[in-house]
Amino acid sequence: MEQERRSTARIPFNASAEIVDLADTRFKTRVTELSRDGCYLNNLTALKIGTPVIIKIASATDFFEAHAQVASVHSNLGTGLSFLDVEPPYLPVLQKWLVAANPERK
Repeated sequence: MEQERRSTARIPFNASAEIVDLADTRFKTRVTELSRDGCYLNNLTALKIGTPVIIKIASATDFFEAHAQVASVHSNLGTGLSFLDVEPPYLPVLQKWLVAANPERK
């Protein structure tokens, strides 16, 4: 396992998510941490570091999607993703979630 280097701190966050790989294989999972640059997934699916994916995250009221890359893998625990490309319509959703999850940083 390679140590992941984050450029921004992740904060606790809880939402349903789906990972889609290049072969269009879909994995249901949960996001447990979120930052401006990536997220941590509570998933047991083994993806290799560097694997490109699409991450889709859904809350009760909002939806977020981004191209990402597997940044870290922790066996039997989860996977860290780095966002590579976040389309402009999804940026306000991400910002809203980050502010709501970490109110002291408003």
